[in-house]
Amino acid sequence: MEIHLIWTQDRQGAIGQEGARPSDLPEDTLRFTELTEHSPIIMGKKTWDYLNKRALSSQQTVVITRQLAPEGNGRVTFVHTMDEALAVLQAVEPEHCFIIGGAYTFKTAMPYATRLLVTCVDTQLPHPDAFAPSISPLHWNQVSESPWLTGKNGVKFFYKEFARVTDV
Repeated sequence: MEIHLIWTQDRQGAIGQEGARPSDLPEDTLRFTELTEHSPIIMGKKTWDYLNKRALSSQQTVVITRQLAPEGNGRVTFVHTMDEALAVLQAVEPEHCFIIGGAYTFKTAMPYATRLLVTCVDTQLPHPDAFAPSISPLHWNQVSESPWLTGKNGVKFFYKEFARVTDV
């Protein structure tokens, strides 16, 4: 199973401030939906709360929480670690899954990740409290970058994609 991390970051690499994202970009939301809609999702508890405690579409959703895990409902499973989350998804044998946040979940997922899908927005959160993981060129090759685009809301942005460096 390939493990893809997907996030939006501002100019300083921030992905959030008190639960808010760097930008409300309709084009990014559409891209996120198109990329993830048929794949299982892993997220942290804060992201789950931000999404009003609901699964996205019909995907299998795994929520990582340090709290007492509530009972899932079939589409949603609660676990305590990234290893447990990946084990839940291995059982359904998907081609790939998406990790959608937040910062701590991204950090714990980086050793397992095979691809990073990053939207860079030309905004800056005033007091960010969550940051994207570092992308070391020792571990990651940038495989694509879009030109600068302008969203319907006037926000400038571009996409970058990275693949894990593999030993030959």
